[in-house]
Amino acid sequence: MRFHKHFLLLLMFTTTNSFAQNAGEWSFNIDLNSNQTNGSLRENWPIRQDVGASYFDSYYYSSNRVSTDLIFSQISIRPEYQLIQDKLSVSSGIRFTHLQSEISKYDSESGGYFFIRYKSDLMSSEYARIHSISEETAYLGIPLEFQLTPFRFRKLAPYVRIGSELGFKISSFNEIKFFSESMKVYSDAIMQQYGFEPQGFFATLNSSVGFSLGAAGKINYNFEFLLPSLFLTNRNSSLLDLDGFSGFRFSLRIPLSQLRASK
Repeated sequence: MRFHKHFLLLLMFTTTNSFAQNAGEWSFNIDLNSNQTNGSLRENWPIRQDVGASYFDSYYYSSNRVSTDLIFSQISIRPEYQLIQDKLSVSSGIRFTHLQSEISKYDSESGGYFFIRYKSDLMSSEYARIHSISEETAYLGIPLEFQLTPFRFRKLAPYVRIGSELGFKISSFNEIKFFSESMKVYSDAIMQQYGFEPQGFFATLNSSVGFSLGAAGKINYNFEFLLPSLFLTNRNSSLLDLDGFSGFRFSLRIPLSQLRASK
């Protein structure tokens, strides 16, 4: 968060002192993001404790372990406007986000399963044997990003980017893979009892550092590393409690002048 504040102060200072250099050039960006997300299993899932135990030694992982996984990928199209030629730009557009979270037994691919309580009363509790529980949610969002490029050395230009994003849910789907096919009738009951519908929107605050390959005013290939960034919403997965994310982004930047010249 401190980095975001310092970047915004630098951005305001640079804009105030250099806005007269504005060149007003437009470009077109296509981004591909692969993100690593930090999170943990939500406490509302009643996985039986002996199955949830895990440990590691120098020889092997315990197969008596429940693992969690989240795939967080994005693709976006962003028109970009140069506030200060080859120094400061602002961009927005459309970004598609795919969140896929999963709870599974460490050895689920070879038939392993864990236990979830699906019935309970004063006399007894009943458990279902489950290979995995997965959830997929898709969002369509609008990013707003600022990029500061301090200098360019020939065809190499390092930069810093900071941005935020607001996305709206367009689909959501979950699936429970039971050890016994006959238990599928309890899928909805389990999700309604312990899960919840992912909220209808999500927001992030993110920052990154990277470099561009290409001459100024020409097609550039951008490679950047997302710094530890924040989810501003906290109910985007009913399986995992998401804390933050980092990752890698590749983008292709095509100046509008190049598109016109190709016609």
